[in-house]
Parts: sequence; structure tokens; C-alpha cells
Amino acid sequence: MPDFRFDGAFGTLYGELGGKEEICELANLTDRSMVKRIHHAYIAAGADAIKTNTYQANRTVIADERQLRNVIAAGYELALDAAGDQAKVFADIGNVAAPLAEASAACTQTARIFCELGAGCFLFETLDDIEPVEEAVAYVRENVPGAVIILSFAVAQDGYTRRGIFYAKLIERALEIADYAGLNCICGPAVMHELAAGLGRLIPGLDYSRLSLMPNASYPARQNGRMMFSNNPSYFADKLSLLAALGAGIIGGCCGTTPAHMEAAYRLLDSASPAAAKMPDPPAVTVRHSALADFDYSRKLIAVELNPPLNCDASFFMEAARRFVDRGADALTVTDSPLSRARADTFMLSAKLRRELGIEVLPHLTCRDRNRVAIKGTLMAASIEEIGSLLAITGDSPDAMLRADGVKGVYNLSSNGLISYVDSLNRDVLASAPYYIAAALNVNVPNFSAELERAKKKLSLGASMLVTQAMFTPESVENLCRARGELPGCRILAGVMPLAGYKNAMFLSNEVGGITIPQELCESMKDASPERTKEISVGYSRSMIEQAWDFCDGFYLMFPLKKVDFAEALVDFIKEKDGRL
Repeated sequence: MPDFRFDGAFGTLYGELGGKEEICELANLTDRSMVKRIHHAYIAAGADAIKTNTYQANRTVIADERQLRNVIAAGYELALDAAGDQAKVFADIGNVAAPLAEASAACTQTARIFCELGAGCFLFETLDDIEPVEEAVAYVRENVPGAVIILSFAVAQDGYTRRGIFYAKLIERALEIADYAGLNCICGPAVMHELAAGLGRLIPGLDYSRLSLMPNASYPARQNGRMMFSNNPSYFADKLSLLAALGAGIIGGCCGTTPAHMEAAYRLLDSASPAAAKMPDPPAVTVRHSALADFDYSRKLIAVELNPPLNCDASFFMEAARRFVDRGADALTVTDSPLSRARADTFMLSAKLRRELGIEVLPHLTCRDRNRVAIKGTLMAASIEEIGSLLAITGDSPDAMLRADGVKGVYNLSSNGLISYVDSLNRDVLASAPYYIAAALNVNVPNFSAELERAKKKLSLGASMLVTQAMFTPESVENLCRARGELPGCRILAGVMPLAGYKNAMFLSNEVGGITIPQELCESMKDASPERTKEISVGYSRSMIEQAWDFCDGFYLMFPLKKVDFAEALVDFIKEKDGRL
């Protein structure tokens, strides 16, 4: 049997019973009898754990600190009074819809108030990420010895939160810092059962008795401006008994559930005492790995960047690709509309390269102009085409280009969020063919310490490789060396780009962010002939390769203005130095 049998919804029930407060937590001060009535009803229905009426009691909703403290104190007092010795009282701290720093501070403040009131049990619920509550959980652990802590996440039917994080990833992390972790809200009981049953294969060795599962009564429908849920106590009871049969340590109800729902569920549990369900063995899966993941890094990997065409003519794109394949490049990378100038689709062209040339591809995947649905669809289709690697980047914003046509970039995720989302997909629909995730490392920034911290975050979220900006200075090589020392286990490709000539060098140096080119290098090509320009440019790039050689796992070669022969010369140089010619 579960360790705790929780109550159901408070807010939706408060509205159904005629509650007047728009923020139902204020009823702790204005309608105490209604609050106690709801608590008593759930205890009478069989709940042995109840939540305080404080889900929204945080400073982003109740700005006045004195009022906030009074709401929380009254909510805790009313729950304790109603529970008596019949039920445990859990301090309820809900998701805070605010930027990370603000959400973290708000959660911690609410937790601190509960700790000062003497609370010993805490429920952090309807979360879309774990980061906003980590500080609050740490505070509770430090100040309340023996505290019982539950972390509960709200996910859609596909198992992803609104921030695009996979539920198994969150629950696995949450179980490291909490006593129980699980799901509540959004999902009805049948979908929650499906998600919970799948955790056994997603989290090896999972102890189901540490799961907390509190589904909605159903999926809501909007009627006359209100969210309405099915009046289905019998159906809900049957499904909740299946969640209990999985061995969940905590069961309960969320939005739309009433004392009638919980009474039906707990009566069924008491009468049937269902045997624990046998979890099916996970099917055997043959995993297809990216060639970049399995590459023999005792030699230097050579990747060459290609820009997609600006129109429907891919003849130069494919000709250049064939030349690099014939030259012995190990992979081709395809950019995603640099400078926000629309080009042919990165993943479709990568699929063409793989089919026709049989070479490994590393398409760029940007956050710009794709929501999670579009990203998921693209990656599944690309996986069918046996594309197994990608470079996750933010992407240039058209807003910065001051477009007269009013085009604006749409960003559903940050680059970190994108990496985390792809990593989550790798554990879910892409488990049989996970993507090898590369990310960007800017070795040209003045504050490289901050850049290293960003890189560490990217690696912790699922990236396995870092690709640097083009290097032109000794300082960039020094930063590469530092990255090699501080990022053990990470593959690094050093970016190298031969310059097309003086005008190209001046443009890149003055108009493209993140690139620093020594003035003497620019001046050396000012009046040089084409042959001399190539000699200077390729020679300088070779010197950068030699300086970076011991600090990287390969090279990411770029070439401007269709200077394919410049990059070909560098492929030959790397192969010769690597003993491959």
C-alpha cells in the first residue's frame, strides 16, 4: 500500500463550491471556514495526507511580504487544525512562473517561512524544471532534520514539461535530493499510468515506492470561461488503483478531482488490495551510434563547413562536398542560415549529402524559428535518414539585422534548453539512434572564464563535443589549451578559416562578432596577388593548426567566398601531419 494517500484538488474545488477569491490562497484569511471544510472533506474521503492551501503563496503573486507571511501561516494553521492526528500536513509550494533567479528566490522564501512555522513535510509541485527549487530544497534539508520532501513535475502526454525537459531526466535527478519524486497535473490518470510504467526502462533500478503520482481527473474543457473536468469518480478510481499497483509510494489527485473521486479510489484500494503489477521487460534494442561518437580519435577528425545555397541551385554545394569527400574529409557540417539570411534547409541537405556521398554529416540546429514540436519532427525524420549528429546553437537573430520587412526571430528554447531537449529525446523516441550533440565554444571572448562555465553547463546538459569559433590569435589558442585542461572527456574541434583576401579579412574583423583578426595579417594581403593571397592565408591557417594540434581532437574547417581550394589545402596538411597521406 502507498506510504501516503493524498487529497485531491483544492483550487478547482474551491471554485466549484462558490469561493469568491480569485486567488484561492487569500481565502486562508477571508474564508477560513471554507478552507477547513475542504480539508475535512478530503480526510473524510480517506486521505491521510493533505496539502496546505498555499500553491500560489509566493512573492511573485502576493507581493506584500507581511500579507504573504500571513497567508502562509494561516494556511498551515488551518491544515494542521483540520488534520489533527488523522493526516500529515504537507507544505504546498507550487511552480513559480518567473525567470530562474526570481523563481528560486521566491520558492526559497516560501520554504523558509514554512520552516519557521515548524513544517516537517514539503511538497514542491507542478514543476517544469528542477533548478528553481534546488536552493529551497537545500534550505529545508539544512534547517529541518528528517524533513519529508516530494518533488512533482507537470508534463504533457509525451512526457515533456513546458520547458522541454523529459520527465525521466527530472525524476532521476529529483530522487537524488528528495524522498519522493513524480508527476502531477496536466495528465489524466490513463496517460500518467503509461508514463509511470515507462519509467522502469528509462531509469534503471528505479524504486517505484519512491514515486509520487497525482493525476488530474481528466483533460479539461473550457465552458463559459471556466475549465471544467469530467465528473468521473468511478473511472478515476479504477485508474488510480493501477498507479497504486505499480508500487507508487504516494498517490493522490490534482485538478478536477474532488472528495468523491478520492473516496471512490481509496475505497477500491481498501477493498481490492491489488497485487503489484509485473513490469514488462524492456524490449531489446539495437542502438545505432553516430560515426562521430565512434570515431578513432587517435587521429584528428576533419570536418568541413558548407553553407547551403540561397536559391534552388545546389550544384556548387554538391560539387564542393564531393571535392572534400574525395580529399578525405571525415565529416561535412551544414550551417543554418548564418546572419539570418534564409537558405535551403540544413537537415534536408544533410540527408542528401549522406544518401549521395555516404559521408557523416553534422547539421547545425538553431533555436531560432523552431518550437519543440518542429524540432522533434525534424530530428525524427533526420534520424530515419541516418543522420546521427548535430551542432546545437542559438542562431543569429533577424532582429539584430534591423530588417525593414519586420521579420522577427522566434525562440522557444535557449541553446542550453535545446541541448537538454535533444538529450531528452535521445532517452525517448530517439533511444535506438541517439544524436551525438556538439555545441559552440567561443575562444575569442575577453572573459573566457565565463565562457568555460557556459561550456560546462552545455556538457552537463548532454553535449559531448565542442566546436570553436575560427582562431586567428595566440590568445585564442591559449584559451583552447585552457579548455582542454578544464573540460576533460570532452571532444573539441578547433575552428580554422583561411581568409579569402584583404577585403574579406577587413569585413570579418569589423562586421562579424566573435572574430578577431590581427591587423598585420590583414595588411599583408592588401595588395597581394591571388597566388600570394592564397599562400599567406593558407600558411597562416597552417600555423594555427600547428599551434592547436596538441589541444584538440580535430579541426573544423571553414572557407569564405567559395574558396574551396584554400580549405582543400588544409585538409591535405592535416592528413599529412596526421600520417594519413
